[in-house]
Amino acid sequence: MTPHRAAKHVQRTLRTIPVDAIAPHVAAMEAGGLWCIVAGGLEFVPADGGTCESCWDDPLEHAQFVRYVRARPERVHPSLESARAFVRSRLAAPTDAAPGTLG
Repeated sequence: MTPHRAAKHVQRTLRTIPVDAIAPHVAAMEAGGLWCIVAGGLEFVPADGGTCESCWDDPLEHAQFVRYVRARPERVHPSLESARAFVRSRLAAPTDAAPGTLG
């Protein structure tokens, strides 16, 4: 199969899968960070501020993740710094309240 035909096959298959059907798989792959669109590309953004490299062996799985993440505008960021701030805000552990304050 040519690359063009393979891409068309992925797109046809992708249209048959509801966008929310991939949510459990995405959630299972988000230990320690979140998937975001960063500067147009899909990236896993670790909560610890580190970097991560992803290798997609399955083009359909990659297309599903992209579709799922793009459907959530809060996960689309122009820069890695913006994505890191978003991930930290979502996954930050609650801090202990200061003495004398309600926590």
